[in-house]
Amino acid sequence: MAKIKRSERILRSIVTSFDYMLEGCQIISRDYRYLYANDAVAKQGKTTKEELLGTAMTEKYPEIEKTPMFKELKDCMENRVSHRLENLFTFPDGSTGWFELRMEPVPEGVLILSLDITERKLAEERTKEVNELKDKFVKIVSHQLRTPLTAVRWNLEELQSGSPDKMNESQKELLRVASKANLEVILRVGDLIEALDIVEEGRVRISKEQSQLETVLRPVFDEFKNACAVKKIEYRANYPTKPLPPVGIDRAKVGDAMYKLIDNAVVYTKEGGKVSVKLQKVGDKCRFEVADSGIGIPKEDWPHIFQRFHRASNAFTMRPDSSGVSLYLAKHYIEAHDGQIGFTSEEGKGSTFWFEIPAS
Repeated sequence: MAKIKRSERILRSIVTSFDYMLEGCQIISRDYRYLYANDAVAKQGKTTKEELLGTAMTEKYPEIEKTPMFKELKDCMENRVSHRLENLFTFPDGSTGWFELRMEPVPEGVLILSLDITERKLAEERTKEVNELKDKFVKIVSHQLRTPLTAVRWNLEELQSGSPDKMNESQKELLRVASKANLEVILRVGDLIEALDIVEEGRVRISKEQSQLETVLRPVFDEFKNACAVKKIEYRANYPTKPLPPVGIDRAKVGDAMYKLIDNAVVYTKEGGKVSVKLQKVGDKCRFEVADSGIGIPKEDWPHIFQRFHRASNAFTMRPDSSGVSLYLAKHYIEAHDGQIGFTSEEGKGSTFWFEIPAS
C-alpha cells in the first residue's frame, strides 16, 4: 500500500507538472474525447479545461473531422503511427491560429503536444509579402531603366563613331568611360531582371546547340586581358591539349557563367595577384575553373554564397556597388544544363570556382 500511495503521489506530481508546461499537452481517447488537457491546451483552444474534459472533439469544434489535422489524428489512433505537422486551425468564432503538433499513440488513445506558432507564421507571411513587393519593385524599375539606358548607349556610340577628329584625347576618354559605365549598368539591370524571372518561373530558359567549350571560353577570356593588365594581375588560360568533345549547351548562358566567375576573380584579386582559367575533361564531364589569389571568402559566408543578393562580408571593400546576383545566376545557368557548380576558398589567400557539364 505504501508503494501504491507513493506511486499515486508521483503520478499526481507529474500530471500537475504538465499544467505548468508552455507546450500544450492533451490525451484524446479512442472515441475522440478529451481525457486530459493542461492549461496551455485550454488557452490555445480559447476555452477551459473543464469545458474540454470528457467532451468529444467533434462536439467542441464542429466539422473538425473534415480537417487535415483530424485525418492525421485518425491515422495515429487507428494505425498507431506517430505524426508531426503544422496545422492551421479555424476556431468556431472564425479566427485562426497556427499550431505545431506532435502526435504519439498511447494506450488510452493519442497524446498530442502542441505549440502555438501563430506569431512565427504571421512573421513569415509578412516577410514573404515584403520580398514579393521588393521583387516587383526591382523588376518594374529595372524594366523602366532599360529603355532610356539603351538610348543613352546608342547616343554615346554615335558620338564615338561620328566625329573623332573633332575631339581631343580628354574628350575621347570621357566618352569611353561614360560608354563603359552605361554598358555596365545595362548588364546589371539585365541580371536583375533575369534573377527575378528565375524566381517567378522556377527555371532558366535555355536553347541548346552542339558546341565546344573552348570556342565559348576564348572570347570571354580575352575580355579581361586589359583589366588584368591595368591591375598588373598575372592572367593565363590553360586549354586542353586535345579538343574537348562537343556538348549541347546554350552558348550565351554558359559563356555568361564563365564571364561572371572570371569577373569575380579579377575584381576580388588585388594588384600584382594571379588569376588562372582552366578547361579540361574530367571523366564524362567537361570542367571549367578559375582560380585567384584574391581576398577569399569567410567561412561563415560559404553556405550562402550562391544565394540571390547575398554578398560575402569582405566583398564590399573591393566592389561596394555589386548587386549580388552574379553567382546566383551562374549557378542556375549551369544547373539548367544538368551540371554542378562549386568552389573552394580560404580567406586572405584566394578562391577557386568551378563548374562541370556532362560531356554527352
